Amino acid sequence: MKIVFTQFTPPFEHGMTEMEYLRYDDWFSKLRKAFAKNEEVFFISLTKNKKLITIRHDGYNALFFPVENPDQRQSKGRMWYENNEVCPWLLKQGPHVIHIIGSGSQMGLKILKTIRDPLLFLWERCTVNENTLGWEELDLCDYYVHPTLESIERALKKVPENRLLKTPLGADTVFFRPLDMERQFDIVSAGRLTPAKGIATLQEVVNKRSYSWIHAGGYVKNAPYTKAEDILFFHKIRKLFLKYPIKKSFSGKFCSGRYQHHDMLKIYNKAKIMVHPSSSEGTARVVQEALCCGLPVIVLKKAVPWIEPEFGIALDDLSQLDYAVQSLLSDKKKINTMGKNGREWLMANHSFSHLYDIVTRFNHMEKPEKEKCPRN
Repeated sequence: MKIVFTQFTPPFEHGMTEMEYLRYDDWFSKLRKAFAKNEEVFFISLTKNKKLITIRHDGYNALFFPVENPDQRQSKGRMWYENNEVCPWLLKQGPHVIHIIGSGSQMGLKILKTIRDPLLFLWERCTVNENTLGWEELDLCDYYVHPTLESIERALKKVPENRLLKTPLGADTVFFRPLDMERQFDIVSAGRLTPAKGIATLQEVVNKRSYSWIHAGGYVKNAPYTKAEDILFFHKIRKLFLKYPIKKSFSGKFCSGRYQHHDMLKIYNKAKIMVHPSSSEGTARVVQEALCCGLPVIVLKKAVPWIEPEFGIALDDLSQLDYAVQSLLSDKKKINTMGKNGREWLMANHSFSHLYDIVTRFNHMEKPEKEKCPRN
């Protein structure tokens, strides 16, 4: 069987090279590698390089086609990057299955309009909203794949039930696991320092309660750091030209920076709980990783609706964050119990092996009934 996976948010949008992207060991990377053991697998994405980049990696061929409109980028929730060689290449290759990972890309829409014969899966990795439900690709794909039941319920407004599929989250319960380490930080958080991630609100809670805190995904400024620490850290960066320096407070209570994926196992295991106050998420990978490491989590219900009370706290809004953090950190027994429950829940329902088995079944499905009628 010939299988094509696509991801049209290019590596450079993540600040990565093409090789760095392929080496990033998440659920998607594991899926490509696993299927390449027994099937002919291709991965397609885009590059800002002016020529096609082809890389053989983990048993499959990865092709990065040049972006032809690099200045267009994103608007109205859609990624507008285009390349006119992708569809002719697909027609020539004749794959049996195409998995388009992520809705809202112009390239994904172009494939769905042009390529008819393969089994076509559109994977939703972000929040389904009224804007998403108006996108043309929801009608064109054979199956619309979702990570949560909540996402499927929203999609039912537009897509018939027989074309909606659910996958396990694909949590990496092998690499991410509890370690016998000192839990030196009260809180771990992760994500870019944007308003949607809610880190500023967490920062206020940390300052108010004098918690110890480690953040992965950016350099926190101002309190809890002192002005001197802010000034010295950025002077140090300019002086040493380090790619990923770590910003540590003199007291050792605060730490922030950009960590490599393989460093995150120890980062999670240094903390007692994970707080992820983001207002918009897809599958919330960092929450999964923290749960794998035995940490209870605090999230916003609208962003991570799959959190159960046995292993996490789902808030209605950020005004509840201070009390939730305070109550959880004051109960060590509850932290241990919830942490154990979270890992067991992921292993029983959402491990990578669960994901692989489900996608294997997808690859052998028949086209849905709508295929008896020609597409518009």
